[in-house]
Amino acid sequence: MLSVYAQQTMVDTLPIGACVFMGPDHVVSAANGQMLSLWHKTEVIIGKALREAVPEILRGNFLELLQGVYERGETCREPDSEVKVVIGGERRRIYFDFSFKPLRDKDGHIYGIVHTAVETTDRVLALQELSALNEEMEASSEEVRATNEELLETQEHLERALAETAEAEERFRLATEAADVGTYDINLQTQAVVTSEQLANIFGLSGLVPSEMYVKAFHPDDLEKRQLAHQQALVTGRLFYEARIFRTDGALRWIRASGKVRYDAAGRPLRLLGTLMDITEQVSAKETERKLKTLADNSADLMSILDLNGVNSYINEAGKQLLGFESDEAVRTTPIADLHTPEDFEQVRREVLPGVMTTGKWVGIMNVRHLNTGEVFPVLNYTIRIDDPVSGQPLAVGAIMRDLRPELAAKKALADSEQLLRSVTSAAPTALWRTDAEGKLTYVNETWLSWTGRPLEAHLGRGWLQAVHPEDRQQVEDAFFSALPARSAFEVEFRMPPVSGEIRWYLNSGQPQLDSEGHFTGYVGACIDITAQKNLQQHKDDFISIASHELKTPVTSLKAALQLIDRLKDKPDPAMLSKLIIQSRKSAERVSSLIDDLLHVGRLQQKQMALNLSGFVLSQLLSNAAQPIGLSTGKHIRVQGALDLEIRADEQRIDQVITNFLTNAAKYAPNADRIDVTVTHDEQYARVSVTDYGPGIPADQLARLFERYYRVQEHTKTISGLGLGLYICKEIIERHGGQVGAESELGKGSSFWFTLPLRPVVI
Repeated sequence: MLSVYAQQTMVDTLPIGACVFMGPDHVVSAANGQMLSLWHKTEVIIGKALREAVPEILRGNFLELLQGVYERGETCREPDSEVKVVIGGERRRIYFDFSFKPLRDKDGHIYGIVHTAVETTDRVLALQELSALNEEMEASSEEVRATNEELLETQEHLERALAETAEAEERFRLATEAADVGTYDINLQTQAVVTSEQLANIFGLSGLVPSEMYVKAFHPDDLEKRQLAHQQALVTGRLFYEARIFRTDGALRWIRASGKVRYDAAGRPLRLLGTLMDITEQVSAKETERKLKTLADNSADLMSILDLNGVNSYINEAGKQLLGFESDEAVRTTPIADLHTPEDFEQVRREVLPGVMTTGKWVGIMNVRHLNTGEVFPVLNYTIRIDDPVSGQPLAVGAIMRDLRPELAAKKALADSEQLLRSVTSAAPTALWRTDAEGKLTYVNETWLSWTGRPLEAHLGRGWLQAVHPEDRQQVEDAFFSALPARSAFEVEFRMPPVSGEIRWYLNSGQPQLDSEGHFTGYVGACIDITAQKNLQQHKDDFISIASHELKTPVTSLKAALQLIDRLKDKPDPAMLSKLIIQSRKSAERVSSLIDDLLHVGRLQQKQMALNLSGFVLSQLLSNAAQPIGLSTGKHIRVQGALDLEIRADEQRIDQVITNFLTNAAKYAPNADRIDVTVTHDEQYARVSVTDYGPGIPADQLARLFERYYRVQEHTKTISGLGLGLYICKEIIERHGGQVGAESELGKGSSFWFTLPLRPVVI
């Protein structure tokens, strides 16, 4: 993706109006002077969305065209489009040739649009005037036809009418020959064509020529235009188009064809009569005039002509905007002294003007002043003396001035950008690096240095490979040095010996870089720490293994019990059946519990768990949950503290949490004979803690107890489980607006606690 500076540089080099829109809001990120002049805007619109920057051009289908290009990537061109704008309080119609082309990044995604525009108002107005003139001529011809028909109805005037018609035709023939205009008559029924000698000469032909010869002479790109004009003429009755032809001598010429269709009484087209003339010189002159006008009026630089009396007789649009002129009259009446401070005008009076008049030119940097804002700013001024070509006497002084503020701002922005880039790469959590064309490391940021604990000099060249874990080094070398000859991208995972702590995993990727001429200059790449992803994947693998085992054990037990019951159905043994039924029920309950845990996790991830709030005494809920657990485990569970505290929460969910805490306390402290449940509160929260007197939990594992799938390492081999219970408890409490936590001391037991707001807050 091009930077804003690169975009501005690109559009500044174009000789026509150009700008760049970015994003779906079409932010004007760059626009050259020609485009700003066409919009009658200044550089203050840069960085603004098009709706805000130039709202007047969004009338009609302009915005739809932009959306089509941005969404579908279709290059679009709109010739002679009409735009209604208000300039100087006056509503005007201006015509442009528009083009829109999408900008794509390296992945082919559209991120912006390049828009170019050339004003065609003069040409369109000229065509409109010509069309009006043709209509007037055709109206006159229609009046003549009507007059002739009236004369023909009267037999006594027939000879005079014929004589007048013959005389008119002769006058027309002489006029067309004098004007270098060819005539043609096409029979629309038989397609027979009769042309004048002058028309054949325009094509470089002579004598009677088949119509196919004329058609073959047209430029291939203009054949469709000619065909469409003839088709429309059959509907409208009038023909008009301009096109290019190749004469028989190979010369490319422009022609203009106009004509009128004659119909019979039934309205069927009979004949197409018209004229054709060579307009090559007119087109060339108009094109030259347009280019000069575009160069001057739409130049990004100021262009001016200073009369010898010290007043500018002409300043182009860019110059008027640069200096704050509001009209051509203001240009002609403002002395140049008003365009400078007194000190800067001394430079003009003593150095610039004498230098021009003496040597013919002056080039240098000078200051000018904006008429309205008073801002003084530097310009690069190229001034020349304009002499009379005959007498050689000075007539005026011409000047081209370039505003140096964008260049100075760009230099500062570049310096700031380079400093920012250095700061960003130094602070980035990703290791960034660069190599030369030989694959030798030339730069790596601070992140890599902090990972490896080695100085920059140790990594330059190919020294960086020594930071890779010895077991992975060959794999990394193979990935990098096999991609280098092919100049292709690469990606490789590896470990690095840690500066401190555990071994960590990294993903390193590099992209080949090419210069403006397509030459390979090296790689730029990034290295990210993927230890967390690796651990998560390991947790998932472990979970699948544990879940499979946890489900398989009760299912196997249930299956065995059912098989025994099936064998005893014919010879029932009440005692044995009772044991098998109890065993089957326990296995089914175990499977149901595991499935419930999995379903709870799914609902939590999808934010589908709803809370049904009600008021209840917290200690009663704790006692009801503790009683069956105490009976089944033989533990003495004591509930103490604020026994009368009433809260409002989802009673079933809180029961699920306390049951999990009590079950864990009994399971992981099998040798302890009691469990304490304590209720406290302050002005905002109730707090419940469940304390066991078991072996305790290592301090480095406390912070991860409530993570999904995590289980204390000392328990994984002796006690089964999915590692989901505490995670579900944490989610339930946090949905209530509370918190969970655990405290432990090895050899003295553990305390798991949660808080609930006294005023319900559902997250």
